[in-house]
Amino acid sequence: MRLSAKIGTAVGAGVLAAGGLVGGAGTASAGEMTPMGGCIGNVCGTIYNHTNTHIAVCLNWSGGGRDQDYQTHGCRPAQVAYAKPHSVYGAPQHRDIDAFYIAPGTSYSGWYACAHTGVTYKTWHHIRTGWWKFSTDCIVKINSKRG
Repeated sequence: MRLSAKIGTAVGAGVLAAGGLVGGAGTASAGEMTPMGGCIGNVCGTIYNHTNTHIAVCLNWSGGGRDQDYQTHGCRPAQVAYAKPHSVYGAPQHRDIDAFYIAPGTSYSGWYACAHTGVTYKTWHHIRTGWWKFSTDCIVKINSKRG
């Protein structure tokens, strides 16, 4: 299966899962609910790290702020993990990645795809705290690093 087909399937599943979660929230038991900030079914915020360096990621963002945006608050140190070089971190481990960090003087280029936006090509720079937050239904693919 091509990567674009996998992304379409994962993002589409996120839309279906989110719709089912919202629609059935009033009748679901506590065991059926997904905690806020976690994966929705098998859909998790995921980083594809195609660089030669580790990328700091946040496993549980608690500072508020808009998704798909640079943040004014950072990630708590206990919630920081690292996406290894040339790896995928998030959905395969059933861990929801909420944000990634761009160090001062560094930029990353790649794209992200979400259920509600489609594919957006982007170069991320260190802005505000350096953390760029994204939603659970997004896949972020980082192809290169500068700096």
